[in-house]
Amino acid sequence: MPERHRWALGLGAAAAVATVLSGTMTAVAPAAPVQMSSSGYAPAARTLGPGMYGSDVKRLQQRLAQLAYYPGPADGQFSTDTEEAVWAFQEVQGITVTGTVTSKTERALVHPRSPQPLVRNGGALRVEVSLGRRVLYVYHSNKIVLISHISYGGGY
Repeated sequence: MPERHRWALGLGAAAAVATVLSGTMTAVAPAAPVQMSSSGYAPAARTLGPGMYGSDVKRLQQRLAQLAYYPGPADGQFSTDTEEAVWAFQEVQGITVTGTVTSKTERALVHPRSPQPLVRNGGALRVEVSLGRRVLYVYHSNKIVLISHISYGGGY
């Protein structure tokens, strides 16, 4: 994906942060802690990617939302919101960022690693940005409520 497109999608992260912090975003509940158990997530039997649709995409969206990534509405459509959530998940898990969900990403969705705070003993309400991973974390009551892909520019 061209960096210019990734940069534009990264702007969605800023809007999402603003709505989370203002309390107007209903898709991510600010008081909900990140659940890192598999919670019965059933991996897809196929590789999932942009433009696809179906119940396995909807399960993916629900799992990403459960883990505090914003995949857009859980409507079974692999949209740009879902792709951006997959990017962020892959970045946090240390998986090559492709935006597609292969068996390696599926295994990580079943057994994800918890993100580590960038600032120990940071404020209860804060935003942390990892430029190295290209990920933004929003904390509310010291719990991650949103993890989003960001882009820090393409150098142009």
